[in-house]
Amino acid sequence: MGFGILLDIILALFIASYANSKGRSFGLWFVISVVLDPLIGFILLQVSSFISNAFTRQVEPEVVQTHPRTIYADELEYDVSSDELYRQSEKLYQQAAKLRELADRAESNSNKRSQKTLPMFR
Repeated sequence: MGFGILLDIILALFIASYANSKGRSFGLWFVISVVLDPLIGFILLQVSSFISNAFTRQVEPEVVQTHPRTIYADELEYDVSSDELYRQSEKLYQQAAKLRELADRAESNSNKRSQKTLPMFR
């Protein structure tokens, strides 16, 4: 943070010296640049944050809806076809199968690590 303040003061000195070379007041332009530089930086930071949030929301993966009526929330009638129900149930089944496979892998890996070979008794 100290480096940023130092950089801002150096930039303000350059702006004030440029204004002085053009016949303007050195002190006035120094004060204006010290005040406005952080303000402009803050505004640019907010704008860039807003833009990055707008793009990251579009990239989020689609989640399968567990309740079929949420698709038709805008419509007054809730006529959900059997094909739509079947399509969503298939997607949910595929997700459940993937999660079961991952859980089985994790369990088998933990079982292999926890098993110890017993020494032979003579």
